[in-house]
Amino acid sequence: MNLNLEKVHDREVLLFLNMCKKEDGNFLNLPLKKRKIEDAVRLLCITTALSLRGPFFSVINAEEKRFDELISHWERIRYDEEKVTAWLDDFIAAVEDPLLKQVAQEIWDEKKARFQNARFDAMSLL
Repeated sequence: MNLNLEKVHDREVLLFLNMCKKEDGNFLNLPLKKRKIEDAVRLLCITTALSLRGPFFSVINAEEKRFDELISHWERIRYDEEKVTAWLDDFIAAVEDPLLKQVAQEIWDEKKARFQNARFDAMSLL
């Protein structure tokens, strides 16, 4: 990996960890059997919506052994606007740093505007 890409990845992961509740921050450190697939999908939605590619790929990498199950679960929630919105709203509400919370909310508001007049699709969060 390019050294600059590694730095960006590491900064984004650190930023994400500073935004997370303890449980979410510990997700990647848990053994695979102790991680819930729904938590992985929830974190993928959050990192996608907040444009945090480093943490997104960290979750994908951590779930590599059950990638098919991850994709299957993603497909089940893909059009569930209520669930995805609740995940993002809950995550942002729990961010303690006021500046990080404000930036996260602004990014999320911009993403939500994309699907206000159309059918929700989690893929539109990209």
